[in-house]
Amino acid sequence: MKILVMGSGGVGGYFGGKLAKSGEEVTFVARGEHLRALQQKGLTVKSIEGDFHVAARAVQEPAEAGPVDLVLFTLKSYDTESAAAQVKPCVGPETVVLTLQNGIGNAEKIGQIVGADRVMAGAAYIVSGIESPGVISHAAAGRIVFGEPDGSDTPRGRSIAAACQRGGFRGEFSLNVRKVLWEKFALICAQGMTASTRLGIGRIRSCAESRQMLRMAFEEVVALAVASGVEMQQGVVDWLMKVTDALPPDTKTSLCHDLVQGKRIEVEALQGTAVRLGQRYGVPTPMNFAIYAHVKPHDAASHRVG
Repeated sequence: MKILVMGSGGVGGYFGGKLAKSGEEVTFVARGEHLRALQQKGLTVKSIEGDFHVAARAVQEPAEAGPVDLVLFTLKSYDTESAAAQVKPCVGPETVVLTLQNGIGNAEKIGQIVGADRVMAGAAYIVSGIESPGVISHAAAGRIVFGEPDGSDTPRGRSIAAACQRGGFRGEFSLNVRKVLWEKFALICAQGMTASTRLGIGRIRSCAESRQMLRMAFEEVVALAVASGVEMQQGVVDWLMKVTDALPPDTKTSLCHDLVQGKRIEVEALQGTAVRLGQRYGVPTPMNFAIYAHVKPHDAASHRVG
């Protein structure tokens, strides 16, 4: 399978690296020092499952890869439209663009540019990041769940799942990806408390008051999902808490890491979206608003505003 990884950071670097290691023809899109390191030394993944190295192709412009079978779309949500336009030359009649981005609504945005029938959506469950140019650090988890937006069972979905299996990681082809996306949305919105407090998730979940806030933030997003027409399973909030309790105690979200490093952050696509949907549906979202209000000034600062 010919694969283009659009966004070669912690998510794209890890999963793309695993696919390349298994023999798939993978091209990584990167920039700056990370691109140069990939081109000169290849990709190194330092993983809890065992380190590995691959000498995969890396380019700055997606068009250099030519038509591909699969695009792993793993960029930050604020780059969605511009990146979709960049990958359009790589999208042929059988190409699948699989978005594994944070937030909801990314598949629709990409579909408006490359064609809705070319897009699949999914969620990545992984704790990873760029340790240094050309080096990905993988600390926990490592699976994806994805599916067709309309919930159909398709050969292309099964084919991608098989490629994941060959790559040595779990790639679950779901027939209810909307529910999957909302579950992940709930996780990253509430766990945004790591950004508002600058603390690892262990400190947050072990404090009774902050643990209560975490649970309430989960409850808000689940209520938003139901208001938007998604059927969530009974006990989903307990499950979200269990998932959070299983994370390494020093785990921080990418929102927190980007904030601390002074990078542009995804607060508008996450807590900002939750707050706006709450206003639309008449669902109170005070906990997500609190996280949003605490983090938003850093987003403004990254844009040199005020």
